[in-house]
Amino acid sequence: FVMCAPITMTIIFFVRRRLIEKIASVALTYQMLLPSGLGIAATVWIVDLMGIAYGEFTQRSEMGIASLFALASPLINLYFLPPYRRFL
Repeated sequence: FVMCAPITMTIIFFVRRRLIEKIASVALTYQMLLPSGLGIAATVWIVDLMGIAYGEFTQRSEMGIASLFALASPLINLYFLPPYRRFL
């Protein structure tokens, strides 16, 4: 029974390592999508600048869409990373 302990701990180490890598890759994938919000905000700004769609809504939505980056980043970390998820 004592001989199984090092083997068991080694297996647990590798399984846990794969699980952590998978969780981190999912979180990083969603983090990589965040700059697309800035692209959308830039597109709204260009549409407003060119006069295609103009008005108070387009001018205000640019900042709102660009601010989603700062809001979504911590929320992604809280949702996808287990130590933070346990805290919630």
